[in-house]
Amino acid sequence: MLHMTETEQIFSSDLHPANGAWSELRKYRKDLTVAGNALLWFGVWSVIKTYLTVMLNEDLAKLITEQLNPAQLNEAYAMLQAMTILTGVVFLVHFLIYRGSQKEGHGQKTGPFYLVLAFVFFAACLISIILTLFHVTGIQENPVVSILLDVTTAGISADILFNGIHCRRLAQKLKTEESI
Repeated sequence: MLHMTETEQIFSSDLHPANGAWSELRKYRKDLTVAGNALLWFGVWSVIKTYLTVMLNEDLAKLITEQLNPAQLNEAYAMLQAMTILTGVVFLVHFLIYRGSQKEGHGQKTGPFYLVLAFVFFAACLISIILTLFHVTGIQENPVVSILLDVTTAGISADILFNGIHCRRLAQKLKTEESI
């Protein structure tokens, strides 16, 4: 049997008043890691979807191969490079939020940067939803799909914000109760 410290024995007791707070903290941490995983996989899907949309677009391929002169072709390549950089930045944001949520979810010390990024990401999703609803984005495909994806991403970001903030508050509360 493992040897437990006195503090661990007290906190593992069912009679200890902080036990409910500990289980609540574990719940928020688990939810935070799950939401972080979901956001990372949405980032992977965004990268795949972006490149498949470009690569499988027959009209774009025909335009590039048949109708563009060399100067226009250079502009098309520059736009493709800019799209690649932008996609990489968006995926990096997904990854940084994921990494921060994983660290926080596993009880490791992390700064508030991932929460700030999650808030910015949440706000960007809301703006995207509003722009799509008012037909400002110029989305050629079905806007309902775009709105559903943005709503899902906004929900995941909000979940990360909610659980991350609650994890921090509960951990601080438990730390101050333990020191008393």
